[in-house]
Amino acid sequence: MYPLGEFVEVTRDEDLHYIKIDVDLIYLGYNFIQMKSLHDAMRDVVNKTLSGLKVQQAKEDYIDNFLHKEIEKRLNELLNDVSSGSLRIIDVQIPEFLVN
Repeated sequence: MYPLGEFVEVTRDEDLHYIKIDVDLIYLGYNFIQMKSLHDAMRDVVNKTLSGLKVQQAKEDYIDNFLHKEIEKRLNELLNDVSSGSLRIIDVQIPEFLVN
């Protein structure tokens, strides 16, 4: 497991709202030190994924596990580019999800 950390993003709603999540990754391939070298790039991917959401969509996507799968998909696209497929995320866990 690799803890990617906490994220706080402003939603696309007209009113000011925030999404706050905590992300842990289950992966196959590189060791922890090699994952650490990709930390900032992976955080950028998650931030971009969150920044496009509205509150209602974020809630629905979280409940339906779509948010988890979308983050996994986008991270694997990044990892495929930089590791030629030798590193792969197999699960995204979001133990904390808050919206205001």
